[in-house]
Amino acid sequence: AQKVELAVFNYLCKKYASLKHINDTITNKDTDILNYEILENAYYALLLRIRFQKENYYRGVGGRNLRVDLDLFEATHGLYDERIIERISPDVLDVLLSEYKNDIIDDFTKFKKKHLKDLPVSMLIITGGASHMGFIRDISETIFNPIMVEMDNEPEFTISRGVTLAGQADIN
Repeated sequence: AQKVELAVFNYLCKKYASLKHINDTITNKDTDILNYEILENAYYALLLRIRFQKENYYRGVGGRNLRVDLDLFEATHGLYDERIIERISPDVLDVLLSEYKNDIIDDFTKFKKKHLKDLPVSMLIITGGASHMGFIRDISETIFNPIMVEMDNEPEFTISRGVTLAGQADIN
């Protein structure tokens, strides 16, 4: 789901020169630039901030639009004195994520053909934090057409709980 944060960040880079500068510095790995390390840390801190806000949005916290609030002063230790507050509508977000959604459709379709040999799916268990995003559930149900769909109340912890249980079973 990091592709969502990157899509939002890249969208904002088109609107804000400061973000574009940070992005260009990091993606070009221009380590000779003054304050590269600060900008690199800022880049990852801003992506993490977008991730937190994206997760709240998909959990239904904060309203109809994805609200992005980035404090560049804090993230860049004063190199930029700017605060970015954007509201991204679901329609704009759909456009930003269209390539990502198509990749998911392709991956699920290939998986179904290769590993399931197009056999019917009786139960689909959706796990992972990305399953909070409604389109993940919609795509999953469309591709796999299961009889039943199950999802944990905290799907972001399902995988880590499973790994923990497997580790405990190995130890025992």
